[in-house]
Amino acid sequence: MAKQKKIQLQDIASVAGVNISTVSMVLNGRARERRISEKLEKKIIEVATQLNYKPNVLAQSLRSGKSYILGLILPDMANSTFARLGRYIEEVATQEGYRIMSCSSGEDDNNPESLINSLIDYQVDGMIIAPTTRMQPSLFKMIEDSNTPLVIVDRNLSDVNAPQVVADNFSIGYSSAEHLINQGLKRIAIFISPTTLSHMESRVSGYKAAMEKYRCIVEDEFIEVIPYENIIEETYKAIDRILSLKPAVEGVIFMSNMIGLPALEDLYQVKNISIPHDLKLISMEAAPYFSLMNPSITAVNLNIKQMAEKAMDVLLALIRAKEPVHPSAYTIPVSLTIRESSVKS
Repeated sequence: MAKQKKIQLQDIASVAGVNISTVSMVLNGRARERRISEKLEKKIIEVATQLNYKPNVLAQSLRSGKSYILGLILPDMANSTFARLGRYIEEVATQEGYRIMSCSSGEDDNNPESLINSLIDYQVDGMIIAPTTRMQPSLFKMIEDSNTPLVIVDRNLSDVNAPQVVADNFSIGYSSAEHLINQGLKRIAIFISPTTLSHMESRVSGYKAAMEKYRCIVEDEFIEVIPYENIIEETYKAIDRILSLKPAVEGVIFMSNMIGLPALEDLYQVKNISIPHDLKLISMEAAPYFSLMNPSITAVNLNIKQMAEKAMDVLLALIRAKEPVHPSAYTIPVSLTIRESSVKS
């Protein structure tokens, strides 16, 4: 089969009966600026469509100084929360005429610098990053020095000069603990990721505030820190420790669905714990799994769609800004979806 000829501007100009510069002005959205009539503009666009013209994206980028590509770095694309966040960000980007270059950093990636360098080399117009424990301030300074607009999402960093869009993490811990306390529980344990990122520290602070308000016991042994390395095996071990406590722990809050999913597998399938009779529990949402389980799992809804839309709004404002924009923090409200796992049986 013969290779189909690539349509050039001169082909459109020939069919439309105009010069190449007129075609270029129309296809680059400058018809009004050059006082080209609407009738002629419409004719040129129709001819380009009929000939199935594909613009040269690289040439357009060189002319405009923009790549119309945005960089997105998330810790784990396989995680349902980050998968949804990435999807919603891409939806907004597509609507605005941008493409997304997605990267998965991994929570324990030792070289996130290579990902950031690659995005800078591709001259992306902006970046959205959910930081990990391995991302040092120097990496974000590198982005700032490249004059690439940046928005931090999902996890807040105190020493980065960029807008941040995060969930109400204090409310996550507080509302989860308060809900279990309202079910008559006093001994409530939590499972957390390493607390070097402040979003997890805020969740712990919320949990402690609720426990103290209602005069419930807070002990070190009630707080299980699960390392990212061997997360499944470490979660299983932590479940064993919690279940061995005397008097018995009455409720558990999993502050990460990366911990919640293996914990539930262990409780349901291995240890045959009766939920919610023997143990009541709450996790971060892992849609659609938790609503389908039996019993269904009470979960914190992070309002991922709203977070993604806000992050994109802020990034586009940075890209289009005529003047410097001062970094701001945006807090997205959360909600508790109450299901069978946390209510009185």
